[in-house]
Amino acid sequence: MNHLDELKHEAKTMSSWRQNKFLLFVFGSIVIALFLVFIAMRMYISSGASQLDLSLPAYNEVRDQIDVKEETKSFSPTGPINAEVMEEFLRLFDEQSQRVVGVDGFNDQALSNKSLELQDINKGQ
Repeated sequence: MNHLDELKHEAKTMSSWRQNKFLLFVFGSIVIALFLVFIAMRMYISSGASQLDLSLPAYNEVRDQIDVKEETKSFSPTGPINAEVMEEFLRLFDEQSQRVVGVDGFNDQALSNKSLELQDINKGQ
């Protein structure tokens, strides 16, 4: 019984900080998460990546104008690994890497429709 009395006395003398430690932890975690999301969204908008995101609802009309005539040759992730397959992979890799190496990343035209190989959607209007 003495142990129970000690626990009651300790609970009465415990500071409100210690009593609400868990709630403060949850609240603090939410505040930190919201702050990090705010920073990420500012970076997303200021970097211009939001302008390239065609999944935004504002781009419904633009998505309908996308013309997918040219198929991109891709490498199958499954199958055997032999010399012939490796040559095919290296050939496809070299074709794509030549396109990337040819663009100066610090040029203001690095994100133009031409360098990204995008069709100009305003051309038809």
